[in-house]
Amino acid sequence: MKHQALLKYYSKELISHIQHIYKGDPATYELDIADDIAVDIETAIPLGLIINEIASNFFKHCRPNDGERRACLIHASIDAENNYHIKYSDNGTEYPVDIDLENVETLGLELIQSLTDQINGSFNFYNDNGVVYEINFKL
Repeated sequence: MKHQALLKYYSKELISHIQHIYKGDPATYELDIADDIAVDIETAIPLGLIINEIASNFFKHCRPNDGERRACLIHASIDAENNYHIKYSDNGTEYPVDIDLENVETLGLELIQSLTDQINGSFNFYNDNGVVYEINFKL
């Protein structure tokens, strides 16, 4: 039997530790992940590193333009064909519109792209009243 991690609790634990490290301005995060979404250990490790990078960026860099409290949402779902969809969105300052994933110059985005490649997934990011990351993969 393969070892599995429940994505909701794994993510919550990781983000809680990161939030503790980056004390300072108040920030809220919400996890919209079903209690029963599980991933195998080979997928959980790169996903944990991706979540670590995204959450660290949120706590370090997210600054809303209008003085609101920093907030982010991580939504994860799985469809009938075992396609996993993870979407992160925040209310911070948007990325410059000319960033290209094929020629990314930031280590964080390069890391997320590389880790997503390890799970044979796709990674996209865009602006929508803040930064949005989407990661899709199939188990």
